[in-house]
Amino acid sequence: MFLSNTLKIKANLVNAAVLVVLLLAGALFVGPRRNYLTQLKKQHAAIQNEIVQIESNFSDRRSLQEGIKSFEEKMAALNSKFPAKEEESLGLVSELARKRNIQVLSVKSSPKAFFMDENQQQVMVDGKICHKILISVDMKSTYEDLIDYIKALKDSLPAYVTVENLRINKDLSATSAVLNISLDINLYLLS
Repeated sequence: MFLSNTLKIKANLVNAAVLVVLLLAGALFVGPRRNYLTQLKKQHAAIQNEIVQIESNFSDRRSLQEGIKSFEEKMAALNSKFPAKEEESLGLVSELARKRNIQVLSVKSSPKAFFMDENQQQVMVDGKICHKILISVDMKSTYEDLIDYIKALKDSLPAYVTVENLRINKDLSATSAVLNISLDINLYLLS
């Protein structure tokens, strides 16, 4: 009887160990697969949505002439975002800030550098070399004025702009919602 109880306990322990192994295997393999499938479904839905948007933009109701005109307008807008000279863009960086009640403390720009692709090759567009200029702006502003300023940089600046770094600290000496802000942006130019 004592021997049969020992065998039953061992059998129960083996069964419990097998059950634990199966549960761990399920958690380690099934869970990540399920997450991966969910992610793939989301990507599929996003791509399907893009396809529907593209098809609605180029439906049969629009003529080829309208499509060409729309394409040329978009290309002209994009070309205006890549000026040959940086002086106008550099001047507008601080001017746009002042128009939005932002106190500009300093503006520093780095020398023009070649814009390189992932293979470390110079990027060329229409036979022109793409350059980038890093501009660092230190300023005091509120959140609302900062958001308005970044939108204005994107919309009004005659250059393609990317925000590379944004550091925001609360101005402890001010009683209002003034923030100390350091903004690093890249301007992209063709020459």
